[in-house]
Amino acid sequence: MRPRGDARPARAATEHARQHAGGRVAFLGWPAGSGTGDDRERGWREAMRAGGATDAELAALRLTVPESVAKARAATTAFLKRDGVDAIVCVSDSLAVGAHVAAVGAQRADLLVIGFDNTPAAEALGLSSIEQLPEEVAVGTLDLLTVGGSLIGNRALEAGQAHVLVRPRLVVR
Repeated sequence: MRPRGDARPARAATEHARQHAGGRVAFLGWPAGSGTGDDRERGWREAMRAGGATDAELAALRLTVPESVAKARAATTAFLKRDGVDAIVCVSDSLAVGAHVAAVGAQRADLLVIGFDNTPAAEALGLSSIEQLPEEVAVGTLDLLTVGGSLIGNRALEAGQAHVLVRPRLVVR
């Protein structure tokens, strides 16, 4: 069983969206079972439930697509035609780019779209995004590769025994 990931960054993004855009915050994620995507969706669900959303509302505000700008754009375009939404929290910056393009096409350029990864594309489009702090990821990776000064390959660690949780931050644009 994989360790449960950190849902707090997606929760923080959703809380930010609720405070600055309104209570109807959609989630554009990957199909269930990706682990990382499931953790990010859990953060969105936690924030939405804390704001009073029902299971029916959560189901209506959840979109899933594979990692594809074009598929995110198509799903968001269809979603915006049928549902009023105040913001969209996305599982990745690629999906956020697709959602943003759809929002602009629907005359909703002001729609708050938040991505995950803080890529140059999100920065160029002015999209808020969760930054995973690559320097801390690098330090954590080195920590995992060296345990007490010895390489993991020289030690008998069980699979999944060691992990590092880096706490990302929301970059607001």
